[in-house]
Amino acid sequence: MKVESNLVQISLNELQDLLNTLDPKTTTNFALIGPRVTRLSASPANWPKSLHGRVVYQLTDVPPYLPRQLFRLVRLHDLVLWALHLKGSDAASIAQGFSQLTSLDLNTNHVGDAGARAIAEGLDQLTSLNLWGNSH
Repeated sequence: MKVESNLVQISLNELQDLLNTLDPKTTTNFALIGPRVTRLSASPANWPKSLHGRVVYQLTDVPPYLPRQLFRLVRLHDLVLWALHLKGSDAASIAQGFSQLTSLDLNTNHVGDAGARAIAEGLDQLTSLNLWGNSH
């Protein structure tokens, strides 16, 4: 089955509902981007590779914290979280909660050195990591 790339705008309340309805046994990838991501082309064929072949959820507001319901998705192998103001502590939570990840894209956040270190120490199965645009 081929999954078509698709951009779906959702509110923070809809995100909570979405995360509660995704099947934790079968969901292996998840992509969530912040409201300020405007550089996506209208054509998914021109999107960055990390977004190909998936539904990408774009929030209408930045969440005040990393949603805990995300950690229900225990079979995630591929996680994209762009421009969500994530900090080093969020990166550490991801490293602790998703040791099975093989691909992590935290483009344009604030994970800093401590977050990068937590990822390096906690995610030993990673084959792809994007920390572009992160600051302290």
